[in-house]
Amino acid sequence: MTNLSESLVNLLNQSHFYKEFSFAKNRFFPEPGSEQEFADHVVWLRDTLIVYQIKERLSGGSSSIKSERAWFRRKVLGLAKKQVKDSLDFLRRCPNIKIVNQRGDVFDIKTPDIKRIFRVVIYRTPNVLPRDCLAQKFVTSISAGLIHVFSWPDYLMVLETLITPGEFIEYLTCRKDILGQYRLPERMTEKNVLGRYLWLPPLKAVTDYRIDEDFSKHVDRLISDVGKFDISYILDNLRNNIEESESNLEKNTDYYYILVELVKLQRLELMAAKKRIRKCLEAVESGSLELPYRLTSASSHCGFLFLPIQSCNISEETKLLVNLTVTSKYEQKLQRHVGISFAKRDSNIIYIRWVLVDYPWKHDVRIDKLLGEEYPFRSLREKIGFPYRFQRDQKDK
Repeated sequence: MTNLSESLVNLLNQSHFYKEFSFAKNRFFPEPGSEQEFADHVVWLRDTLIVYQIKERLSGGSSSIKSERAWFRRKVLGLAKKQVKDSLDFLRRCPNIKIVNQRGDVFDIKTPDIKRIFRVVIYRTPNVLPRDCLAQKFVTSISAGLIHVFSWPDYLMVLETLITPGEFIEYLTCRKDILGQYRLPERMTEKNVLGRYLWLPPLKAVTDYRIDEDFSKHVDRLISDVGKFDISYILDNLRNNIEESESNLEKNTDYYYILVELVKLQRLELMAAKKRIRKCLEAVESGSLELPYRLTSASSHCGFLFLPIQSCNISEETKLLVNLTVTSKYEQKLQRHVGISFAKRDSNIIYIRWVLVDYPWKHDVRIDKLLGEEYPFRSLREKIGFPYRFQRDQKDK
């Protein structure tokens, strides 16, 4: 039976990670007649899996420091840790694990696509925990590795701050590095860790993992900029407007694989995508002929092509979109590339079509010749910027 804490996580995760990638019905049959629960909650973003265990302390009974500490150690550090280990064991030994996402679609998450797995425990209690319990940000296991531990208020704060799924995944990576390298003093809160990430992302070239209490101010000073990278109005169009592609995937799978590449983008990449979408819409509205706009994600290594098309029939639009997407993928030597076209037909309605190209790169003399004779793209200019903006301190003004 789902408890209140599990319901809260289910609702929050379906909003943050989309219903498509949030799994709340996770019972499966590892063997005929033997039903097991894979995890309390799962987030699956093709190559990334987040396994959740959720623990709730019911009201009533003793709320002494001794009883609260005993509950935390037994349920959060003990049982939840064992259950996470069980989830990883299922992944190792079960031939398939079919679970249902919050849109009602069934997926087998036992796939070679998964390259990284995060383990997360969330706990919720009506009582005040001892300081040493609140300071417990992780637990380790020989077989499961580092398991992230969040209180419900802290988890909510993190997702409200890190608006995109890609940012949360990067934060878990950063958090693991910090907690694995630096012994956090008890007085340090999740807000201190989050502020450290916001102020000094990412940690790839950083060797100083120390946390300062002053880092928490960066969470309060963060400017969200949601309007600058919100492309939900475009994503609403996606499911029913995917063209046949060269991905060798079913159309419904194409929808998921295109969407996952979009939701993994960082906010700067989403801002760049929104800017290119706006340029395409302006070109279609004005009737001007423009070369396609492009973007390549530095984190996921997926390419995106945005193509404004002037009047032509649907089959010609599709052929042009696929050919340019294939060519852009080839030029950049990418595994995956998404193409998006914008065209006005018959009325003032702008039609948006999507295509996914997904297969290993290999040399193609024909495309080399095409790129040499008539280059169809703008040059790619990669700009690395700082992802977050902050309000100035009063003392800095």
